[in-house]
Amino acid sequence: MNRLIGSIAVLAAALFTSLPLQAHEPVPLDRVPPAVMKSVKARIPGINVTKAMYEMEGKDRIYTLEGKAGNREYAIVVASRGVILEVYNKDYYEKNIED
Repeated sequence: MNRLIGSIAVLAAALFTSLPLQAHEPVPLDRVPPAVMKSVKARIPGINVTKAMYEMEGKDRIYTLEGKAGNREYAIVVASRGVILEVYNKDYYEKNIED
Protein backbone atom coordinates (compact mmCIF):
# COMPACT_ATOMS: atom_id res chain seq x y z
CA MET A 1 0.00 0.00 0.00
CA ASN A 2 2.82 2.43 0.85
CA ARG A 3 4.49 1.64 -2.49
CA LEU A 4 1.25 2.42 -4.30
CA ILE A 5 0.89 5.80 -2.55
CA GLY A 6 4.56 6.58 -3.22
CA SER A 7 4.16 5.70 -6.90
CA ILE A 8 1.09 7.88 -7.22
CA ALA A 9 2.88 10.80 -5.57
CA VAL A 10 5.86 10.48 -7.94
CA LEU A 11 3.54 10.26 -10.96
CA ALA A 12 1.53 13.29 -9.83
CA ALA A 13 4.69 15.34 -9.25
CA ALA A 14 6.01 14.46 -12.70
CA LEU A 15 2.69 15.35 -14.33
CA PHE A 16 2.29 18.72 -12.63
CA THR A 17 5.88 19.83 -13.15
CA SER A 18 5.65 19.06 -16.87
CA LEU A 19 2.57 21.26 -17.45
CA PRO A 20 3.34 24.64 -19.04
CA LEU A 21 2.82 27.65 -16.80
CA GLN A 22 0.21 30.19 -17.80
CA ALA A 23 2.14 33.44 -18.13
CA HIS A 24 1.60 36.72 -19.88
CA GLU A 25 3.70 36.80 -23.04
CA PRO A 26 4.53 40.23 -24.49
CA VAL A 27 3.17 41.04 -27.95
CA PRO A 28 4.36 43.85 -30.24
CA LEU A 29 1.50 46.30 -30.76
CA ASP A 30 1.56 45.76 -34.52
CA ARG A 31 0.83 42.03 -33.92
CA VAL A 32 -2.32 42.59 -31.84
CA PRO A 33 -5.35 41.40 -33.85
CA PRO A 34 -7.30 44.27 -35.43
CA ALA A 35 -10.54 43.12 -33.73
CA VAL A 36 -8.87 43.45 -30.31
CA MET A 37 -7.48 46.93 -30.98
CA LYS A 38 -10.77 48.11 -32.54
CA SER A 39 -12.79 46.98 -29.50
CA VAL A 40 -10.43 48.67 -27.05
CA LYS A 41 -10.46 51.96 -28.97
CA ALA A 42 -14.26 51.86 -29.23
CA ARG A 43 -14.65 51.16 -25.49
CA ILE A 44 -12.15 53.84 -24.38
CA PRO A 45 -12.06 56.65 -26.97
CA GLY A 46 -8.70 58.36 -27.26
CA ILE A 47 -6.74 55.56 -25.60
CA ASN A 48 -3.05 55.33 -26.44
CA VAL A 49 -2.18 51.65 -26.09
CA THR A 50 1.38 51.27 -24.81
CA LYS A 51 1.72 47.57 -23.96
CA ALA A 52 0.15 44.28 -25.01
CA MET A 53 0.43 40.78 -23.58
CA TYR A 54 -1.43 37.53 -24.05
CA GLU A 55 -2.03 34.26 -22.29
CA MET A 56 -3.72 31.08 -23.40
CA GLU A 57 -6.95 29.93 -21.77
CA GLY A 58 -7.59 26.55 -23.29
CA LYS A 59 -7.50 27.19 -27.02
CA ASP A 60 -8.33 30.88 -26.68
CA ARG A 61 -5.76 33.65 -26.71
CA ILE A 62 -6.65 36.34 -24.19
CA TYR A 63 -4.99 39.74 -24.58
CA THR A 64 -4.29 42.33 -21.90
CA LEU A 65 -3.66 45.79 -23.28
CA GLU A 66 -2.42 48.69 -21.19
CA GLY A 67 -2.77 52.31 -22.12
CA LYS A 68 -3.72 55.83 -21.18
CA ALA A 69 -6.66 58.06 -22.07
CA GLY A 70 -6.62 61.56 -20.65
CA ASN A 71 -5.12 61.26 -17.18
CA ARG A 72 -6.38 57.71 -16.57
CA GLU A 73 -4.42 54.51 -17.12
CA TYR A 74 -6.21 51.29 -18.05
CA ALA A 75 -5.64 47.57 -18.37
CA ILE A 76 -8.18 45.96 -20.70
CA VAL A 77 -8.64 42.20 -21.02
CA VAL A 78 -9.93 41.15 -24.46
CA ALA A 79 -10.60 37.84 -26.21
CA SER A 80 -8.92 37.39 -29.59
CA ARG A 81 -12.26 37.91 -31.37
CA GLY A 82 -12.50 41.40 -29.84
CA VAL A 83 -14.87 40.67 -26.96
CA ILE A 84 -13.94 42.84 -23.98
CA LEU A 85 -13.84 40.74 -20.83
CA GLU A 86 -12.67 43.26 -18.21
CA VAL A 87 -11.64 46.92 -17.94
CA TYR A 88 -9.48 47.91 -14.99
CA ASN A 89 -7.88 51.00 -13.59
CA LYS A 90 -4.21 50.15 -14.18
CA ASP A 91 -3.17 50.68 -10.54
CA TYR A 92 -5.88 48.28 -9.33
CA TYR A 93 -4.89 45.76 -12.00
CA GLU A 94 -1.22 45.81 -11.04
CA LYS A 95 -1.95 45.44 -7.32
CA ASN A 96 -4.75 42.86 -7.44
CA ILE A 97 -4.93 41.02 -10.76
CA GLU A 98 -1.60 40.82 -12.60
CA ASP A 99 0.47 37.66 -11.99
